[in-house]
Amino acid sequence: MAEWTWAEFLEWLDGCCCRQELPPGSCVEGIVVAAHAGAVTVRLDTGQAVRAQLTAGSYPRPGARVRVCFDGVHHVDQRTLHQPRRPSFTPDDAPDVPRPPSFGTGQRPSDFGMLHVPQTGPDGHPVPQTGTADSFSRVTLDSGEIRRLDVPTLADHQARVLHLATVITGDAVIRDQAPGELLTVNARWWEYALQRGGQWEVELSTQMAGSLVGRRFGILRDRTLSYATGEETGTRDTRTRANGSTLVKFLWRPDASSPLQEPALLRLRAQRVQQTAPLSGTRLEYAIQGLVTLGTAQHWRTVIINQNWYPPVDPDATNEADAWPFALHELRDLPVHSGVPGDPVVYAYSDPVKFAYATDGVSEPTLPQPTGPRWLSPDGRVRIEGPLTADHAHLSDLDTLHVGDSVSIPGPGSWAAYRGAHGQTVLLIEAGGQVTRVDLPPADPPGQAPTVQAVSLATWLSALEIPAQDWVGFARSGPLFSAWPPHEALTRDPELIET
Repeated sequence: MAEWTWAEFLEWLDGCCCRQELPPGSCVEGIVVAAHAGAVTVRLDTGQAVRAQLTAGSYPRPGARVRVCFDGVHHVDQRTLHQPRRPSFTPDDAPDVPRPPSFGTGQRPSDFGMLHVPQTGPDGHPVPQTGTADSFSRVTLDSGEIRRLDVPTLADHQARVLHLATVITGDAVIRDQAPGELLTVNARWWEYALQRGGQWEVELSTQMAGSLVGRRFGILRDRTLSYATGEETGTRDTRTRANGSTLVKFLWRPDASSPLQEPALLRLRAQRVQQTAPLSGTRLEYAIQGLVTLGTAQHWRTVIINQNWYPPVDPDATNEADAWPFALHELRDLPVHSGVPGDPVVYAYSDPVKFAYATDGVSEPTLPQPTGPRWLSPDGRVRIEGPLTADHAHLSDLDTLHVGDSVSIPGPGSWAAYRGAHGQTVLLIEAGGQVTRVDLPPADPPGQAPTVQAVSLATWLSALEIPAQDWVGFARSGPLFSAWPPHEALTRDPELIET
């Protein structure tokens, strides 16, 4: 049965008993001629046309055979009898609007990222397009739901799943402070906190410290999306990337004429002072001290630090590990200096410490990605070997399309799948300056070789009267755009027509 034209459809609507009801309790089979929100228009085998409500889980498309039952109030589609055919244009689905030139077909409407007609709508029907098409892939689930995909995929139509790219779900900075080191992350405090004079210099040395700074990334891998259920599964995992740290080098000299020396030890000194108005309460002031040699003796000399500098220490720590390099409660219990000149200042001194510096700007980890054919047909005869992609109609220079063991066509290029007049599957592959038509033989008996014909791309475009500059490859359409299905390219329906 050939698909109706608009004129044939309108002529039939005008001449039939369009709104007659069936006898209550009766059921009649028919062909869906239009799809609506939650309902379909059905041409019954008795010659009538009815608007039938859809039962849960039913999603027939134009061309599908259904059974319609009348309960005395509503006509209800009871059962979809066959796989749907390709969508039809009807007055309900696609108003007659002027359209710019399009080199697509009903199976594969053009989508060149510009204003165009038609586009596949949420229910799978071609609909007018008045805006610019977006770049997202979509997949049509068995329920009819259109699911948008924002990651590349592998399409396995044998297992009826999509393998989705691994994604990062979050990350956190982790600090691994080595014993004896005080790790500062990102803030190069010695470049602005030091009040430089004639005695002290400080620089970032080339000597690596033991501390590490990293980021722990949460990832979701082994992701699959089921056509049948729409369920997405995956495994949560982590990956860690780390940066090493570098020691900060302090140098001292008693006067400008003396050579610089590196202190034998470094430590922190702290004092608690009363804040002045308008601020209230107390605060800690820190300084760095170095043990240097002056004559024949060693002395602690202070690196003058701006008052707003705070080292990475926790004055309120509740355990010794977090309190280091000071003793537990040492800073919390430090007496407040009265502020009166001449009153003694009580200092707290840390253990000897090395200062380490690192950044947390680590690169993202290399993520484990799904492996296998980039695209695999239900019978396994057609497959594409290559990396994950967001556009399965496209063949990159890393892709090779295989048909059985006899046909291998490398990219770059594009491809499309259609259903012929006698039920055979037809592939069109544009690559290497040629357009190759591959007719797949019936699966039974096995072992039959496909029929392959090839012409130059220029010859093919000339025959179709398509300007060479307008050709950008086969357009994206259908579930996953060109990922196949378009369901009509796989449905074993002998009534399907050549496109």
